[in-house]
Parts: sequence; C-alpha cells; structure tokens
Amino acid sequence: MTEPKLQDFEILAQVSEVKALAHTDRLAILGLIGSEPMTAAMLAKALDIPTSQANYHLNVLCREGLAWEVRKGRKRWKEERFCMAKARNYVVDPALGCHDPEASLAVRRSVEAAFLDWRRTQLLGVDLVRVARQVARQALRARSGQTVLVLFTPPALKIAGAIQVELRAVGADPRLQIWSRAVALATLDEIPAESLPDYSFLDPGLMQEMDAAIFLSSNMPEEGADPEPEQLAKLPHLLAASSRWHESMHQRRIPFVEVALPHRGEFEHGVTSPEDAIDTFWRCLEADGEALADRIRLIDDALRGSATIHIQCSGGTDLSVDIDHARAFHSDGVISDADIAAGRSFESLPAGSLSFLPQPGSGSGSLFASHVFAVGQRFREVLFRIRDGRIVGLESPHDLAGLRRALDVASGEPGRLAEVGVGVNPGGTTETGKPILDACMEGAVTLTFGNNGQLGGDVRSTLTLILSARDRSVSVAGRMIVEDGRIVGLTEA
Repeated sequence: MTEPKLQDFEILAQVSEVKALAHTDRLAILGLIGSEPMTAAMLAKALDIPTSQANYHLNVLCREGLAWEVRKGRKRWKEERFCMAKARNYVVDPALGCHDPEASLAVRRSVEAAFLDWRRTQLLGVDLVRVARQVARQALRARSGQTVLVLFTPPALKIAGAIQVELRAVGADPRLQIWSRAVALATLDEIPAESLPDYSFLDPGLMQEMDAAIFLSSNMPEEGADPEPEQLAKLPHLLAASSRWHESMHQRRIPFVEVALPHRGEFEHGVTSPEDAIDTFWRCLEADGEALADRIRLIDDALRGSATIHIQCSGGTDLSVDIDHARAFHSDGVISDADIAAGRSFESLPAGSLSFLPQPGSGSGSLFASHVFAVGQRFREVLFRIRDGRIVGLESPHDLAGLRRALDVASGEPGRLAEVGVGVNPGGTTETGKPILDACMEGAVTLTFGNNGQLGGDVRSTLTLILSARDRSVSVAGRMIVEDGRIVGLTEA
C-alpha cells in the first residue's frame, strides 16, 4: 500500500469531525501520528493509556477521515495496523459557526495564506527577500533611475513589499499597483461604455514613465456575486485594454517579468497534492539560470535547420508543426541586453523553456491532453483536432460543454495555435495542473492557443489554453529530441 501524502492542514467542515477532534487523547494521538505512522500499542505506550483505548480512538479518527491506515505489520502472532494523521494541523471551518458567508470565506482564505507562508518558510526554507532579489536584480536587472511598475494581486502583498525594498536598494523608483477581481469590476462600473474602446489599462502618464514592470499574478479565486450583465458586456473592452498594454510593452521593448505565484486552491483538483505542487513551484523558481540557459541552447541547436517538428504521444497526439526559428524565445530567468535588442523583453518565472512561434497556418493533426484547465474548470482526456493551425474539433469521453462554450464566447482567436515549447527545468518531475508551471518542467511539451502577444506574435484572444504534458515526444527529421517526456540525445558540441 502506498502511504498517503501528509497534508499541511485540513479544514473540518462537518460537526462529526469536530466532535472526533474534541478529546484530549485523540488530539495527542494526532500529534504523534502527524510525524510518523504508529500502531495502537505504540500510542498506548507513549500516552500511558490502555491499548484498547488507543485502538478505540484510532477507530474514531479513521472513521471521520482525520487519520488513515497506511500499512499492516505483524508482532509475533498478532497483526497490527499502522495509522497516520491526514494532516499536520486541523482547523475548524469558520462557516460552521459564522453565518456570514463573506466573513467566513475571508477567515478561510487567511488560514490558507498562513499555512502557505508556514510551509514556504519553515519546511522549505524559502526566504522572500531572496526571491525578491532574484526577481528584481537577476531576472529584471533593475537599474538606478528606472521607474518600475509592480502590479500585484492580493495574495502577493508580502512579496510585492519585498520587491519594493529591493528596487529602492538599487536606486529604482517602484510604483506599486494592485489588481484584483474587485478592482476589475469597479473599473467596469465606473467607466462609461462609450469610453471603454479607448480605455487605458494603466494611467497614461505612468505608461510613458515606465522603464520596466513586474507582475505578481495568482489564480487564487475571489468568490463573490457573478458579474452583472452590464459588466459582462464591458469586460471584453477591459481585456482588450490589457492586451494593448502588453503589446505596447513589447513594441517599446520594456523589460517585463511575470511571477505566477502558487496557492493551494488551484491544486485541489487531484493531479497531485497541493503540498507537492507548491514544493515544485519553489524548486523550479530557484533553479540555476546558467544551467537552464545551457540546456535551452542545446535544444535550440538540435532543432535549428529543420522547419517541421513532429509531436506524438500514446494518448493520441500526432501533430506536425512548422516553427519559426527566427523567433525562438529562451526562458532562462534573465532578461539580458541581448534579449531586449532582439525584441525578447518578457520573462516568466519559474523559467526554463524554449518556445517558438508557429509559421502562420501551420499545425495539422491531433493533440491529446489528459487534463485541460480553462475558465476555472478541469476537463479530462481531451483530444483536439487541429487543421491549418486551428482547433476544429474536440473529443472526450467526458462532458466538454464548458470548454466548448468558453471557446465559443471568447473574442479574438482562442482556437489558433500560438506557441510551441519544450521545458528544461529540473525542479519538477510530476505535473501539477498549473499550466504555466508545468510548461517549464524538464521534458514537458507545450502547445498554447489564443495568445502570443508577449512573445511578439499576432494571436490575440480573451481565452488562453496552455496544454502541457510530460508524456509527449518531439522529433525532427527522424531524430528524437524529447522521448516520452525525457530530453534525449543532447550533447555539448
């Protein structure tokens, strides 16, 4: 039996769970089996209570899902079961005693944020000062006298503050600005409909002054009432204003770093445990930049000279794409002067991928994705039919109504192939379900649909599909570059 992964915390949402927790011996037992699996006899000895009593308490905890049996063993003639706690910590859901949904949600979000910080600092030893230095000084290469926008979502407040300090330390002028669902909806309410087609995503004065930018993004959901019909009608204009801003940044070759921060909620869909996924994020973020650059260069050299790449997987992928070698993007975690001179002023962290724009109209065949994340939903086992660089059909044994609807209602070209990439970052070996993180993992092959403006392409949409997997193979002219998610056959010249 494979031992379950110990969670950082579990929120108890049932009264029976709370009743099971409300006993001093059971609390003590959870503390002991939160470190290692133990038997009733071992617990009885540790707590100086009868074995029958320890066994009773274990039965209660297992029945309510607070602990579980992980394996069996034998002691002389008797079979024993080893049990482990489901989590290191248990928190009672505030909704059980709080009748205001917004207040209880706010408390729950603060609990999640607190344990996210606890894992980062106490278990992983990740220091935000070090991360801020990496973002501001190494990736962005901020300099004295520059005006640097720091756009951040609410969960990123701490790291935004640390980056502000780092920017000031090098003599730059940081301009912090928050972006959230509430800000977006308020903007839609305040801006008249007739003004939205020409609306500027940022203050025009700041856009002119800005020398560099950092975006601390997060997919953390912000619950609330659904947007009003008037807000939904205006939303495409706001998204278009954001696209115009990104395009302006690219045209002016302004260095722009995006850090896609993790949170537990986006990993609670079963691809892997939230703990494993968050660990993977921080490992990938701190990967050695020089090593990433070397691996990217080797793959680029191997692909150069061959216009067509062939992508396959056992699930049904069989796709040929012509790539534009003149527009290759090396994501090694640094925006260098050479990158800016070549028009590559954007970097995403965690880094570690080589991406190409496809030749216009290129890309025909099929693409299988074991899971697709779009519009806050997960879709499983999806086969995309692609012709002339566009999605022309979807197949799956599961319901795809939400994905079809998202593609239908999105403006722009959501079904147009926008980017093809190969990941090289050794920090992760298992897919997490966070597309932008999975795309940088070593051996991952990613196809993106809907947007490539940050890479200098012309594909625009209000929906972006990032389809990454580590079970695909890539070959050029019969030579295998990636085989079943493993980079192969690359050696120094």
